[in-house]
Amino acid sequence: MIWPNYKLLNIIEESGATVIADELCSGTRMLYDPVEVDEWTEKAMITGIAYRYLLPSTCPCFTESNDRMDRILDLLNEFNVEGVIYHSLRLCQLYDIEFYRVKQVLKDKDIPLLNIHTDYSLEDTEQIKTRIEAFLEMIRAKR
Repeated sequence: MIWPNYKLLNIIEESGATVIADELCSGTRMLYDPVEVDEWTEKAMITGIAYRYLLPSTCPCFTESNDRMDRILDLLNEFNVEGVIYHSLRLCQLYDIEFYRVKQVLKDKDIPLLNIHTDYSLEDTEQIKTRIEAFLEMIRAKR
């Protein structure tokens, strides 16, 4: 994602929920994986930086789905997640395909899931807000 799409994050937080983790292509994972260098040579340092920029991406076209599922399971356990909003940009077929695997993992863990397809426009803001508010109401009723 070149420009961050804060539309969904803002709607979630305005609805009274807290975003505690993400698994976006260019999300917080970029902040946590350190640069690893085997040798302190120029080539090794440049290679380390290149890997640092390329490998943290969790886009299904760059990573094996098992790595992404492991990361999602780690986040579920680490943050004691009550519900997941699976966001994919319209026409991102890879995330759409990956959704079915995530859906099964969350179903096995009895974690509510909401699938949101959107783009950068603001036309669907109210529709998304209604869906998120209903989802949060369902989670609160489950407590």
